[in-house]
Amino acid sequence: MKAVIFSSEVFPFAKTGGLADVTGALPLGLEEVGLEVKVFMPLYKNIKPQAINEEFGVSKIGKNIEVIFIRNDDYYLRDYLYNTPSGDYPDNLERFSFFCRKSLEVLKKIEFQPQILHCNDWQTALIPLYLEVLKNNEP
Repeated sequence: MKAVIFSSEVFPFAKTGGLADVTGALPLGLEEVGLEVKVFMPLYKNIKPQAINEEFGVSKIGKNIEVIFIRNDDYYLRDYLYNTPSGDYPDNLERFSFFCRKSLEVLKKIEFQPQILHCNDWQTALIPLYLEVLKNNEP
């Protein structure tokens, strides 16, 4: 069985709280019980993937889990994940809408067909909607 986890933060790559802890541990547990797992997250400023192209980067965790980092320098090459000390980034909705849509495009390109899609928190909430709206069209 194949699973994809979508998250705005994954330990050890990016962490602001418990979400990163869960999305860092869950893929390892799923792999341990026999699932083939991939994880999608934004390519933030501090992340140095093992491989990178114009659209995404890739690193591995566990035995064979690919973490796919969605690239958009305008959205993700910032000093903080979601906000500055003075408040939220005003384009967060746009940033994570892009992440959701681009993640599905990359998922199709890499020809990985999961039976399970696990979306974490509001940053990934558009993924199920995009899947429904775009199911008969190209992403």
